[in-house]
This record gives sequence, C-alpha cells and structure tokens, in this order.
Amino acid sequence: MKITEVSVIKAARAWSAKNGQNEEQAAAEAADAIGKLRFRFTGDQYQRELESLYQRYAES
Repeated sequence: MKITEVSVIKAARAWSAKNGQNEEQAAAEAADAIGKLRFRFTGDQYQRELESLYQRYAES
C-alpha cells in the first residue's frame, strides 16, 4: 500500500479515537505536519518522511 497524505490523516484520526483524543485536532495536527514535510522534502525523501509519519500514528 502506498502511503498518501489522506492515509496519514486517516491514521491520525484512528489513533485519536483509540486514545480518547479529539479527532479533528489530530487530523489538523497531521495536516500541519504534512505541510511542513511538503515544504522541506521532495520526491522519494518526501515519501519516506510521509511513511514515517504514518507509522508513528499506526504503531502508537
């Protein structure tokens, strides 16, 4: 599965629901983090960083 920006936000929402946190806030924070990654990285490096962010939500 290719990790996309949408899948990261979905993972953030799932993480927040599992941990009793505000889903909208988690999605907003994930979107902000994605924006920062998009600004700092391009191409393959951006994809690796996006996958890393996804893993942080999926594994916690």
